[in-house]
Amino acid sequence: MRVQMIDMGVTALPPAFPADVVWSLTPWLLTAMSVGLGLLAFIFAAVILSRTKDFTPLLLCLGGALAALVAEPLLGHLDLLAWGQGYPGPTFSAFDAKIPFFVPPVYAFYLGMSGYLGSRLFQRGLTIRGVWTFWAVLVATDMMFQLIAVNLKAYVYFGSQPISIFHLPLMGSFKNATAYLLIGLLVWALAPRLTGASRALLVLVPITAYLGGALITAWPWYIAINSDMTGPMATVVAALTFVLCGLATQGVALTVSTDSPWRDSPDPHVRDAHAKSATAER
Repeated sequence: MRVQMIDMGVTALPPAFPADVVWSLTPWLLTAMSVGLGLLAFIFAAVILSRTKDFTPLLLCLGGALAALVAEPLLGHLDLLAWGQGYPGPTFSAFDAKIPFFVPPVYAFYLGMSGYLGSRLFQRGLTIRGVWTFWAVLVATDMMFQLIAVNLKAYVYFGSQPISIFHLPLMGSFKNATAYLLIGLLVWALAPRLTGASRALLVLVPITAYLGGALITAWPWYIAINSDMTGPMATVVAALTFVLCGLATQGVALTVSTDSPWRDSPDPHVRDAHAKSATAER
């Protein structure tokens, strides 16, 4: 199924939505929300830089914004997600979809801030339960934004989307939160090792972890909605995404948590990662 454009001002909407006219303020409201979140992220990064001379949050925000240029059209194509028309400002096109200009700022917020916050929490020390709690907060935050967006009909999910509430497939928020967690993991592991000019490589972490995390956790969902599967079979296959998200989250928890049995692992790479994190914290 190809992703098609939806006119924000007419009634040609996907079957999941009632055939009524999209609220005319939706493009402006979502633009304001997204640009505001992006500005908040970059202001936070600037404050951290001025106070601590730490470029990490700025690099992650920049990396998040750049990730949007690839991840949004690519994953949107797999998610069967379509943006409407009528948004202010320019757009960029890929995979037969036109993406509004405010998408990079919102990616800067979600990918940049979740990665930085995650790495800082991991450095300070979280238990296994603490990592799961952080992941649950990421799920809830992503779900809140998306529920607002899809019910304002700022964008829509096409096709027969299993396990949805209020037009939002739950797999989307679960895979996003897991990918955000993996960004934090990579920053936690790499930042102590990247010094001087090499620290600029952190700008690549958001797109690497986000795309990687999305593909390794959400491929059952993508198969279910981009194939001839229907009914219970599609639901069961799509639900495997929750299992993969759980496995990935538990893997992160065992890697970074203060009460992890892996802290005494015979694997020198695991012990070294914990030692580097502890050194960076001090």
